[in-house]
Amino acid sequence: MFPKDAVTFTQELVDIDNVIVLVATPSNPVTVLGVRMQQSGVQSETILECDNVMLAHNFGLRDYSLDLISFLCEGTLRFDKTGVSDTAFVSTTYVPRNIASSTEESFTQGYIQGFTYGDIIISVLAMLIFSIVIYDFLYRWVRGNKIKQD
Repeated sequence: MFPKDAVTFTQELVDIDNVIVLVATPSNPVTVLGVRMQQSGVQSETILECDNVMLAHNFGLRDYSLDLISFLCEGTLRFDKTGVSDTAFVSTTYVPRNIASSTEESFTQGYIQGFTYGDIIISVLAMLIFSIVIYDFLYRWVRGNKIKQD
């Protein structure tokens, strides 16, 4: 689902906390691909931001499911958690480049649910050949029974 060179960062935040995931620059940008957050309670909020641009915000809903984004970050990528007496588990996945202008072939666009287009074509052709063999077998069996009865 993610490129081969994707990096996943995970951290548990306790009470009022913030953690810097990385510091990117315009010459070394990162592309944030996904984010997920879970909280143990509803006393606080958890935010993922890049240079004060909010990418994801959990309003104490306890579970912020996987959000697939494609955001180019050229600054400080960090998680902030407000409030006390609960914890938050955060996770983000990024690639250390701008995938929009990248020429690398590590982005897996040739995959559908883990199968390459070649795998799908071979499977369809194998199913077609298998169907022809079964049909031919049944045709010869039915035709052979009719000849024996005559």
